[in-house]
Amino acid sequence: VITERGYGKRTPVADYPEQNRGGQGVYTIQMTERKGNLAAMKTVGPQHELFIVTEGATVIRVKTDEISQTGRATQGVKMMTVDDNDRICAVARMTAAKERPEGEAIENGSAPEETPVDLGDGNDMPEDLLDE
Repeated sequence: VITERGYGKRTPVADYPEQNRGGQGVYTIQMTERKGNLAAMKTVGPQHELFIVTEGATVIRVKTDEISQTGRATQGVKMMTVDDNDRICAVARMTAAKERPEGEAIENGSAPEETPVDLGDGNDMPEDLLDE
């Protein structure tokens, strides 16, 4: 989870009790004026990275292993410094790319070729990004 002011944490899914009809909800992070409201909540594994974006177009990439793992109703730790007039507006989960040592050959013995990527017009975004 991450708040609008850049505080976040990882909590095991097993720490969240199952809720049935008529349940009153479950706390996931202590929200205060200083930390802001909850901005995003993602299910992640050790192979993932998070791209955190602010309204002011600041973007950082964080490996999930670097995020503190704490209890369900704790405060969290500062993951990103956010200006007073800015807030986190989107978080995207990506699978970390496997790094190859520099100069390592690919299967056919040659260096990797750059492949152009079609970014499209932005209307075909993954569904999990549309929720933000």
